[in-house]
Amino acid sequence: MPITVITRYSGDPEAILQAAKVNAPLLLKHGATEARLLRIGTGGHFGQHVTVVTYNSYADYEAVGARLMQDATYKNQMLALGKAAVAEDRTIYSEIPY
Repeated sequence: MPITVITRYSGDPEAILQAAKVNAPLLLKHGATEARLLRIGTGGHFGQHVTVVTYNSYADYEAVGARLMQDATYKNQMLALGKAAVAEDRTIYSEIPY
């Protein structure tokens, strides 16, 4: 069952963009099926950014996470992002087959 992880960030837009540029190829290389960056254009979170990452299953989500924790480039980029932005919330959606 595919899952989608959506994380909303506030903070330095350039740092968020840089992290997305570096991390998206790494996520895909390690097994995610999609990685996107969006900017919120209306409402109470206007101007914040959202990352959307899709995996084939919870098992893949866990496996990709484990591989990323061994990837020095990913870890360094996430440390830099943590200094310039805040992950405001994260939601995991599970697709329901019908």
